[in-house]
Parts: sequence; structure tokens; C-alpha cells
Amino acid sequence: MRHSKKLGLSAAFSLLSPLAADAFELNGYLRSGIGGSTSGGNQSCFQLPGAPTKYRLGNECEQYAEFGARHDLATLEDGSVLSVEGMFGLSYIEDPKRGDSHSGWAVTVQHRQSNVLGGNANTIALQHGQGPGTNLGTTGDVELNRSNRSWRLLDYFDWQVTPRFGGQFQVVTQRDYRDGGEKQDWISVGARPVYAISDQFKLVAEVGHDQVKASDGTRKLSKITFAPTWSPKGPGFWDRPEIRLYYTYAKWNRAAQLAADQMDEDSALSSSGAFNSARHGSNFGLQVEYWWE
Repeated sequence: MRHSKKLGLSAAFSLLSPLAADAFELNGYLRSGIGGSTSGGNQSCFQLPGAPTKYRLGNECEQYAEFGARHDLATLEDGSVLSVEGMFGLSYIEDPKRGDSHSGWAVTVQHRQSNVLGGNANTIALQHGQGPGTNLGTTGDVELNRSNRSWRLLDYFDWQVTPRFGGQFQVVTQRDYRDGGEKQDWISVGARPVYAISDQFKLVAEVGHDQVKASDGTRKLSKITFAPTWSPKGPGFWDRPEIRLYYTYAKWNRAAQLAADQMDEDSALSSSGAFNSARHGSNFGLQVEYWWE
């Protein structure tokens, strides 16, 4: 629960307004776009085999939407609002009762500090999962038993040093343990700087590097995107909606291509994918991103 001023428990109940708040608010998120590749076909997004995520700007082939709700419970006499709004970072995957399936779990511990380097925000999180919980937040392969484990440590920092210059930096490291003693290490580092040349027009860039060290070698993928952006709500990093034109270039090594050939032959990184035997490629397109609350 949240209210805008700190009150003792007894004081909070004594100051309840005679009229309880009945406000019910919907919130949501929408991301959609169209794109192509310089190879002449449809856009084919870049993700390193073994890396659970990818750097998103100018690198999203899917359409996505989500919706939520919030309910205000009561209004206090001083104008503070008591509302139901909370989240709890835990998932449990039920065994579907098949002979080759297993249950699993995952947990996330997160700390967010808002006053870093002059009022910017920094978030650090530690995640652990076993069995199908090794996806760390979503249901993974139910054939994995609890001897399969994953650990992830991540940190991301948001900055808005001036009204027109903001961005985000992140670093992630993850270790996976699999049956038979096999290990895999994933390291990811990236940043998205944003500079607004006017109140409604931004220049956005994103650079990212992923590396996966596995038994078959060290896979590498580097990606950069440039996106002139219309932002009618304002120049801030988090101001939405945004409508972006983008150009994305990516480059990967031979180990990444061989892994893509074995794990996902339709991947942009594979020798049978959109860019054939080349180990680099580009995408371009138009995207809209919007959230409301």
C-alpha cells in the first residue's frame, strides 16, 4: 500500500475521510512497429544464442501490449490517498504431471535507490532459479530438474542530468549450471543515451555487447542503433509516447554463428538466416512506444 505522506498506523485510521475513495484506474503499455533488413527481406532481430535477452531499441520484431489496474481505497483528511499498489519479484512452476517434467521456482531480490548522483535512480537485483525457474521470471523448460540452476546479478542506472540529456546504463552477469556439470556464463553491458534537440524531438542511440562463454567457445554479439524520435509529451528519457525512425547495425563472431546454426537456424545470426553466411547485418524501421496510467 502507498500514501503520499508518512503517518502512524493509529493516526492513519483516525484521519480517514468519511468518504472512501472509489477511484479505479487502468494502466497499460503498447509497443508496435514495422521494419525491414538491408538484405532485402523482413526485419530479423539480433539475439546472441544462450543470452536470455537482447538490446531492444531498433531490435524488436514482435508486437507487445499489457494492461493493469489500480484501486484507491480511501482519501485522508489531509488529501493523502491510500491505494492498493504493490508487487511481489517470485514464481512457481507447477509440475504438469508428465513423466519427463519437473516443478521449479525462481526468486528476485531488488533494491532501488532514487537519490544517486544528484537525484538519479539506480537499481540492483539478484535472481536465482531452479528447474523450469531458470528462466528467472517466466516459465522455462519443464524437462529441467532442480539440479539445473541459474544465478543472475544486474545493475541499471537511469540519469537525467539536464532536462534534455538523459539515458540508462546496465550491466548483467549470469551463471547457468546444467546436468552433467556443464556451466555457461553470460555477460552483457549496454547504454541508451538520449539528447533532446527540442521539446519534442530527441536523438536516441543504443549500444550493447553480449558475450556467452559455453563449452563450444565464446560467442559475441555487438549492436548499435540510432533513432531520431518524435516525443510529443516532452524531452525527458521516460517521456512517452515516442515515435521512432531507427537504423540498427550488428556484428557477431564465428562461435555465435555456429551456435545459431545448431540452436535456431532461423536466427538472424545463423548461416541460413536473413544475412546468410555474413556475420554482420542491418535493420531499419518505424516504431511507436506508449504507456499510460
